[in-house]
Amino acid sequence: EEAMFVVISRATVDQRDADDAATAAHLRDLTLTRCGCLDFAACEQDGLEIAVSYRPDQQAILAWREDPAHRAAQQKGAQHGYNGNRVEVAAICRYYSGAGRHAS
Repeated sequence: EEAMFVVISRATVDQRDADDAATAAHLRDLTLTRCGCLDFAACEQDGLEIAVSYRPDQQAILAWREDPAHRAAQQKGAQHGYNGNRVEVAAICRYYSGAGRHAS
């Protein structure tokens, strides 16, 4: 079984408007349908936003990084309240679920 990758994105959010929520929903749909994302979850607490996405391979990670809509949203976010963005990418070598242990 091939390795799967997890991408963890962290950012501080100073301000948010109604357009930001619509943009986030649109980007979630795009990454899940167009860029090979297998699953996606995000949460925000006390101004820290953490997003976690699962990708089948490095090509899917690069496709999302280079996606024009994603790039435009990053630029807008940098100008309007998103700061200190940090992205971590890791290979998943093992995972657990209700059905038991799985290794890649």
